[in-house]
Amino acid sequence: MLLIYIGCYVKKQRIIPPESGWEAQSWYLVEVSWFPENPVHPKLFFTGFLTSQGQPAGYNFIADDERIYQIHEVYYLKAIRQVVSQSEWDALHLFRLPQEGFNEKRKSK
Repeated sequence: MLLIYIGCYVKKQRIIPPESGWEAQSWYLVEVSWFPENPVHPKLFFTGFLTSQGQPAGYNFIADDERIYQIHEVYYLKAIRQVVSQSEWDALHLFRLPQEGFNEKRKSK
C-alpha cells in the first residue's frame, strides 16, 4: 500500500493489477475511485512505461471526460481486463465523442 500526502491528510492508495501483471504501453478497463467516499467508476487506463518492478510509472493516465488523471492520484484502482482491439474500445463508450464536424473545423484553420 502506498501512502500519498494530499493537502493536510494522508491518502492510503490501493492498486490491484491484473493477475498476469501490467503490460507496458497498454490500455485496461479499470474500476477507479478518487477518495474513500467516492463510488467506483469504470475508466480506461493507459499504463505508459513500467518500473523495473512492473508498476506503471511514466506517461500513465486514466482517461476521464473532465480531465486526465495519473495513477498516483487515485484512492483505489482495480484492473478488470486489457482492452486489445478497436471494437472493444468503441463498445465501452466511456468517452464523450467530440461534436460532429470537430475535425473538419480544425482542418480549416
